[in-house]
Amino acid sequence: EELSESDESSVANELAEDVLSEEEAGEPAQVSDEAVSEPPADHFDPYILPGNILYFFKNTGREIQSLFTFNSEKKAKLRLQIATKKILEANKLANQGKEQALASHLKNYQKDLQKLPGLIEKLKQRNPEAAEKLAEKTLENQLKHQILIGKFEQKTSNENHLSVKATRENTIGQIADIMALIPETKKIENIVDNSLTSKGSPLKPLRNLEILKVIEQKVPESAKDAIQKAEANALKRFKNNIEVLPGEYKKLIAEYVEKMGGDETNYIKVFDDLKRSGVGEGSVEAVLSANQKIFERLENRLKESPAADSEKAKKILSHLAKGEIDNLRALKDIKQNVASSFRAGIEEIEKEAGKNFAAKIDAFKEPEKKEAFVRDLVSRYTDVKQIEILNDVALALPEDKRRETEDLKEKIAAEVKIKLEKAKTNKETFSTVVRTILGGKDFAEAVKNIKDSEN
Repeated sequence: EELSESDESSVANELAEDVLSEEEAGEPAQVSDEAVSEPPADHFDPYILPGNILYFFKNTGREIQSLFTFNSEKKAKLRLQIATKKILEANKLANQGKEQALASHLKNYQKDLQKLPGLIEKLKQRNPEAAEKLAEKTLENQLKHQILIGKFEQKTSNENHLSVKATRENTIGQIADIMALIPETKKIENIVDNSLTSKGSPLKPLRNLEILKVIEQKVPESAKDAIQKAEANALKRFKNNIEVLPGEYKKLIAEYVEKMGGDETNYIKVFDDLKRSGVGEGSVEAVLSANQKIFERLENRLKESPAADSEKAKKILSHLAKGEIDNLRALKDIKQNVASSFRAGIEEIEKEAGKNFAAKIDAFKEPEKKEAFVRDLVSRYTDVKQIEILNDVALALPEDKRRETEDLKEKIAAEVKIKLEKAKTNKETFSTVVRTILGGKDFAEAVKNIKDSEN
């Protein structure tokens, strides 16, 4: 708990120091908007918060300043600074346990972010170089904001949780809009990597992976490669960090997972990636234990919803119905690891996700694009779980719509066989390769599934 809180506090402090340094430099010609003086600090620390009678005047002052800022670059910088101040105010509300005020304030924060792409576009017409630099700064800040929004998501419950979740989805969409204003994908990759890795504990890459997993679903195709490379870097960093942890400290991973911010379903996807990529023998138990904590967190989230069990699952997991392989894999794991009373609702979402996935394959009009999509899936998801998922998807479809899914299943089964044959030649890596392919399955059961796919 101390590590996860420390990582979140570290990000808040970075943002607060940035705000203070800009104010002291008069950039963008802003006077501190706190009405009462406090002892000097080394970072911005809001103490007039929503709910305080003075907050109306504080916010009105910000809007008046924006209204009378005519320089387009300064106006955009000011709006970014106001948004950062509001996320820091939200962080204080979260620390005070004021869930409703927090959820409401985040909606106001979101409105500030919505104005930024337009302001940067306007600046681009006059000064393209300044506009690109500001887009880069905005992307850096918004990525750090996501660490805190993930914290709020974890700390809230019921309707406030759903409100924060909606705000997060919308702000991720705004990150995608900002990325579209940065023409070089290498720059995006560097900004993402540097923004999320500047400070923190050895376990923070896990937190960063959750954010990247959300962003990957929303970014334009041109930026997807940059996000996937950043994910690969963060995954490698996390694996390296946990490998060097002494045995008695590996239990910290599960404790960290229990309290860290972010959405449980995204962490389920992250742990799926982690298990498929393979971890050292000495870390397997710790990783599986941490993964189980995520399922416990999700089950508690489902239980606290006031709806009937099947409706709870549909309400909280409906976003997984999109036709992405990651979603289908996450749903399979969830169904196997939460109480059976939620199964009916999960199976409904699974069915819809399967249909959407099949429709996605069917929608390809250009053969080369479909081939590239299939190649990517076969290279990334070569395991027994994927064979089982595609089998379930195919069985749920009308017979005349199954061919594409069954072909994909056969390709993955063939690739699994090749990997197993190659693994036999290297005793040192054999157990790791087998573990990534089986995913905890009994070996005899796994072989049967592969043979069934061939038939």
